[in-house]
Formats: sequence, C-alpha cells, structure tokens
Amino acid sequence: MGNRRFSSSITILIIAMLLVYISKNLTAETKQLPIYNPTDFNSELVDLSKQKDSINHVVANFSLINQNGDSVSHLDYQDKIYVADFFFTCCPSICLIMTNNMNKMQDFFIEDEEVKLLSLSVIPVLDSVPV
Repeated sequence: MGNRRFSSSITILIIAMLLVYISKNLTAETKQLPIYNPTDFNSELVDLSKQKDSINHVVANFSLINQNGDSVSHLDYQDKIYVADFFFTCCPSICLIMTNNMNKMQDFFIEDEEVKLLSLSVIPVLDSVPV
C-alpha cells in the first residue's frame, strides 16, 4: 500500500513538472495547456470511483487564509500555472512524501513567476502554523 502511494505521488509530481515544461515551450499559436482527466491515466493510479470520468476538471473560485493570516484567492493565481496539493499534519504516510515532493518543486521553480504552488490543509482546525 505504501509503495503504491509513493508511486502515485511521484507520478503526480512528474506530471505536474511535465505540464509546466509543456506550457513554457508551447508556441504562441498553441499556448494552451492540455486538460487531463482520470480516463487519460493508468487505471491502477486512479480511484475506482473516478476511473470513468472524462469531463474536464475545473477548479472553482476560492478565498482562503494562508499561514501568515493573509487572504489568498483564485485571483492571486489567475493566469498562472499552479500545482495544488491537499494534506493534513497528522497523516502517517503519504503526506510527508507529498510535502517533500512539493518542496522539490518549490526549489525547482523558485525563480519562476509563472508557476505557483498551493498546499491546502484538509483539517485546518488541527493544522495550525506551528504544527
């Protein structure tokens, strides 16, 4: 089970980096990122309930409070490439791997103004900044 989760997080990291690379190298005429759906991936890597989904995913508008107490919304990410991950600090397995992968991506894209990362707590009442 742990190996499968590790493989899934590595796959997600590689796909995200590939999408960023593709977006930066598209010509002006074709400057549109492809949209991938669960049906485009190996079914073993996709939750059983999502394997048949082929409708393009859209991220809804959002407004959140970041670790510094500042408001952050979809407008801060408008016209940017962003990779979002969801975590909780008491997660005993995959979250640490995902956090380490996001850290690697942050190091790789730290100077790139077009790429932003977004990590969202799924249990914000427990995931305080000190935790």
